[in-house]
Amino acid sequence: MRTTLTQVELSEIARNYALLGVAVVGVIIAVWRAVAADRQSRAQKAQAAQARREHVSELFWDAVERLDNDKLHMRLGAIFALREIVEDYPDLARPTVDLLSAYLADMTYDSEPPRDVQEIIAVIVPRSSK
Repeated sequence: MRTTLTQVELSEIARNYALLGVAVVGVIIAVWRAVAADRQSRAQKAQAAQARREHVSELFWDAVERLDNDKLHMRLGAIFALREIVEDYPDLARPTVDLLSAYLADMTYDSEPPRDVQEIIAVIVPRSSK
C-alpha cells in the first residue's frame, strides 16, 4: 500500500481544487448578477407603471377640463378619452363612470339626447350589458 503521492498526482489534486474554487466563485458571481438583474427589472417595471399612471392621470384631468367645452367635438374627444380609461384601467373605471354620471346629472335637453350624452350613456352602460 502506497501512501505518498507523486508530483503529478499532487498537481492534479491542486488543479482540481483550483477548478472547484473557480467554479464556486463563478456560481456566486452568476447568482449575484441574477439578483442584481432581477432588482433592476423590478425597478424598471415600477418606474414604467408610475409613468403610465401619471400619463393616465394627465389624460383624465385633460378630459375633465374638455367636458365643459362649448364645442361638441371637444366634449366628444373628452368622452372618448374617458372611455379608453374605463376600458384600459379597471381600477379607474368606477371613478370615471361616477364623473360621467355626475356630468349627465347636470345636463338638460329637450327631446332627443345630444350626441355627447349618447356617448356618455354608451360608456356608463356598455354594449355587452344592454
